[in-house]
Amino acid sequence: MNGKNKLTLEELEDTVEKVYVAMLEKNYDPTIQLAGYILSEDPLYMPDHNNARGLIRQVDRDELLQLLIDYYLQNRFSSVNESKND
Repeated sequence: MNGKNKLTLEELEDTVEKVYVAMLEKNYDPTIQLAGYILSEDPLYMPDHNNARGLIRQVDRDELLQLLIDYYLQNRFSSVNESKND
């Protein structure tokens, strides 16, 4: 886990939201910037605006990737998930 404190799901989501908003406010493309960060773990992909760079450094890269993939799969294949739970 790269020596970072494990965030709760709520803390992780809150942090990602703050970083996302900061990127939008500075006209960054969040998809490209997050992909670059996940691949390299280089915080310079994040703006310093609203401490987004400092915030993203608190997030474990593997946890961030898992959060994004989980969200995508649950939303993209929601009908499969619903029928599985029936």
